[in-house]
Order: sequence, then C-alpha cells, then structure tokens
Amino acid sequence: MAPLPYDSNFDPAAPLAGGEGSGISSDNVFNPFGEDITRVRRRMLEIGRGSSQDIQQYQSLLGVRGTFGASDWRWQASYNFGYRVNINENRGQFFGSRLALALGPSFFDSNGIATCGTPDAPITGCVPLNLFGGPGTVTPEMLSYISGTFTDTSRSKLDVFNASITGALFELPAGTVNSELAIEYRYQSLAWAPDSAALVGNSTLNTDSAISGSYDVSSVVGAVNIPLINSENRGKLTLDLAVRHDDYSTSGANNTFQGALLYQARDNLSIRANFSEVFSEPSFRQLFEPQKVTFPVALDACSMPRFASLTPPQQAMCVALGAPAGGGSEFEGQFQVLEGGNPQLKPTTGHTKSLGFNWSPTSLPNLNIDLDWWKISMGSGITTLSFTETVLSCLNSGEVNSAQCDRVLRRGSGSSFFIFGTQSTAINTANLKTEGIDLTMQQSYDSLYGHFE
Repeated sequence: MAPLPYDSNFDPAAPLAGGEGSGISSDNVFNPFGEDITRVRRRMLEIGRGSSQDIQQYQSLLGVRGTFGASDWRWQASYNFGYRVNINENRGQFFGSRLALALGPSFFDSNGIATCGTPDAPITGCVPLNLFGGPGTVTPEMLSYISGTFTDTSRSKLDVFNASITGALFELPAGTVNSELAIEYRYQSLAWAPDSAALVGNSTLNTDSAISGSYDVSSVVGAVNIPLINSENRGKLTLDLAVRHDDYSTSGANNTFQGALLYQARDNLSIRANFSEVFSEPSFRQLFEPQKVTFPVALDACSMPRFASLTPPQQAMCVALGAPAGGGSEFEGQFQVLEGGNPQLKPTTGHTKSLGFNWSPTSLPNLNIDLDWWKISMGSGITTLSFTETVLSCLNSGEVNSAQCDRVLRRGSGSSFFIFGTQSTAINTANLKTEGIDLTMQQSYDSLYGHFE
C-alpha cells in the first residue's frame, strides 16, 4: 500500500495549550516557527504499509429426505453450520498516544539528544518526531517509537435448520389440490474486535470501534395450488396462495401474503395475475458489517466553488450552519467518510402487482407474444448515501439540528468553516414507486438459407 498519509486533523497529535485542538507544540524542538501548528499533513515515505490476512472457514451440511410410505407425500430436513475466523494484521501504522508525546514539547539534553517533555519532566524512552522537511527527516529511531503492528480479529457463525413437507391435500372437480409446508430457523452472529490500541483511539488505523451482534429468525411458510377450472372448452384456471410468518429477534414478527391466478385458454393463450407483499429484513452485513473510514475526493456544497449553484434555501442553510455568505474556503480535496453496518436498520416493506398474457397462436407457428403490466411500491428501503448526497440531504432538510445534518460533521465558522467528515453508514431512506409495461414478440423459422429468429 502507499505510505501512510498522516493528517493531524484526523489522526492523533499533541494536545495544544488552552484546549485549542491538537497539532504540533510550539515547544517541539523541530518546530521552526515558535508557535503551535494546528494542522499538519505529511506522507510518511520513510515507512512501508501493508496488511496480511489469515482466514479459516468451515462449512458443513447434513440433509435427509424421504416419503411417507407409498403415498406421494414427501419430506426433507437439513442442518447447515458455518464458522469463519479472519485475523487481519496491519503494518506501518502509528500509536496515537506516542504520536501525541512525540509532537508535544521537547528539548535537547546535556548530550545534545532530543528528548520529549521538559528539562524538569523528561519522558523516558520518547523520541521527538520531526514532521518538518522532506523525506528522510523522520529517522528510524523516530519510527521505532511511534510505529507498530495492529491485529484485528473477526469471528462469524451461521446455524440454519429447515424442514418441509409436500403432497396432495384433496381432490376437486378440476383436479388435485397440492400443498407445501416449510419451517426454518436461522441464527447468525459476528464479533469483530480491532486491536486494543485502535479500540481506544490510540492508532492511526481507519477502524476505531468494536462491533458485534447476532440475530435469529424463525419462519413458517405455507403454500397451496388450487385448480379451479379444467375444461377442454373453458380452459384451465389455477390459483396459487402462499403465506409466510417470520419472527425476527431484531424487528419482531411479520406476515406476508402472495396470490397468483393463471388462466390457460385455447389456442395457446394464457393470462396471469399476481399480488405479493414485500418484506425484506436487513442483511446481516448491513446490520453488523465492521465500520471503516474512507477518504473520497469531493467538494463541500457550502464551499465557494459550489455555493452559487445552490438554491436560496440551501444557501441559507449553509450560512445557518456557519459558512460565510458566498461560501467557505475549500482547503480539502478529500473528506473522511464513515462507512459500514448500522444495527438500527429497519425492514423494507411494500407490495408488487402484475398482470400479463402470453400468446403463441397455432395459425402462426413459432410466434410468441408476451405483454405484462407491473407495479412496485416499497418504503424504508436500505441504501448508503455518497458524501455529496449526505451533505445535500442536510441542506434540503431545512433544519440545522435535523437527523440529516447530524450525519455531517463540521468544525468552526466563517473563514474557518469546513467539513470534518460524514457518516455514510446504511440507512432506511430509499422509497420506490415504479410502474411499467413490457412487450416482447419473438418469431423464428427455418429456410433454405438457415435459421432466422
């Protein structure tokens, strides 16, 4: 990987006098300006950076199936077990507590050796860090003091048991009513622990919080296929019904229903209609994926380059948040964005409808026509907003203390107004309403010159 990009705005640094943030102390022996440096960025070319992974995964599946005597009733059952361990080792990272000491006050002792602390209170073993100057000013001794290797460990587990039974229930004038009953229990868990130094914000790693969680769900599904009409003159009409009950430890119980009609007439004409309720629980990854920090290239909407393109209400929001009229100065090309799972996610719900027909007329061989109308409506969908979308959602909220603005971390006001970062973890903010018609016509035939379609 590229050498570590150190930035005192995001990474640990020396606490400055008077509680005015962090940076490089005015009393650091390598500070040539004699005043506190509140912001420093430097690519640490003197140290390499890399990572390695050791992954072990186990999966086993046991299944059985059979019939009930000589009947057409069939059954099956299975158990699925999975376990995974991921050990991730990161090299070329820095200890935050040591960075703070190395960038703090320091002095030259009687032997001319740079020492952390003050003559009255020297810090044993600490080596002051020189971030001024070009490549090579950070010595091996400095790196030895501030750098380390960090190990993150994650463990995940999966247990799934399911069973089903299928067979004929009874006879109707139009045919046999077939059914299926299925049950399933699923348990998933994840425990992710970053290195203890990172856990307490003591390193420059992009992961700084442990996350763990688990959930289980019990499901029951019942379905029947009912023949309503079966006549040479009137055709065939079949009704499919299904109901599902899910009980999640995270979001509680939910019932969903599906119904479908299929009519098959003469001359290869069929008409179908379907209604389904939608229920989608957040995936385990969306809930509990370890959080990480990325640095996308972007522009703040409240900065001078973009301020003029905002609407008047959006401009007013920028000013209310602390930006000067006309927009703030843009010093950044990249921003800190927090990504990852969100244990507070809710399920996605909605419904779908469709109506269509298929026709393959006997008078025109090899011609097939499909026409379908469909409509989908879903709410509370799960999505992840980009940096720009997150900032604009705040400006469009019209309220400085809105939940949307809470996801945009800003510092200062006036000429010192800038974004520190955004939270772009998964959220329930997507809504979908869509409707359409699909028409497909296909014909094929063979000739002396080949097959055409």
